[in-house]
Amino acid sequence: MLSNPSDKVNLLRKPRQDSADCPFGLGADGGSRKRARIQIGGHARRACRALDTEGDGGPRPPANGPGPEGQPRMTQVLPGWTGSDDRAMLPAMERCDECGFEYDEAAAPEAAAVIRDGAAELAAILRLGQAGLGSRREPGRWSPLEYACHVRDMLLVQRERLLAARRLERPLAEPMGRDERVELDGYAGQHLADVARQLDDAAQLFAHDLDRLSETDWDRTVIYTYPHRAERSLRWLAIHTIHEVRHHLLDVRRQIPGGAGFVPR
Repeated sequence: MLSNPSDKVNLLRKPRQDSADCPFGLGADGGSRKRARIQIGGHARRACRALDTEGDGGPRPPANGPGPEGQPRMTQVLPGWTGSDDRAMLPAMERCDECGFEYDEAAAPEAAAVIRDGAAELAAILRLGQAGLGSRREPGRWSPLEYACHVRDMLLVQRERLLAARRLERPLAEPMGRDERVELDGYAGQHLADVARQLDDAAQLFAHDLDRLSETDWDRTVIYTYPHRAERSLRWLAIHTIHEVRHHLLDVRRQIPGGAGFVPR
């Protein structure tokens, strides 16, 4: 819990020299269990912890485009859960082995601001209009433009899931068809300026609805089918969306000058 209201802004992330591939300024060992602060657009957010990046997590389905390095490895810590009961809430101990993000549902009330800022950074990269943002740097890896299109659509899908959870009891979160959308929606042929504007709009729409949630609303749930069929609270959905935005921002930064430390102004 954020016991001190100033805690979320008084410790800004200072990337270490060995943290080129981590958006949270974590070192290559990543195993100190120290809190990291997500610094986006001048804000420091407490939404993840650095844990050991070694693990047995298998490859995640291609949320980042098909490429071996573009698939974050997720490790689940699910004590006592067999997958047979939808109402068995999964513990908030889930991490991405690639970027070090650990889900912390206590930070859910901060999600709206973090998501707005992360989407704004990604939109700013598109507005730079650098040559090649719409081209794939290597076979099987999405281009920065395609990643941005995915984040835009993901935010809109998450918003609909949130609204469904407020209307219905335990609605099913149908898969968004992330890989199929790349071709069906023609991501590679979309205009940078249009996607940047749409990305900002999608983030604002989702963040607006997050900001309207009451304490009771945060406990409403949806049924997720990945990685196991399980009931997830809106707190988890908000933190999961932060991870999506942050991880794909890292995917894009890896493909532009300055690498993971590049922040457009």
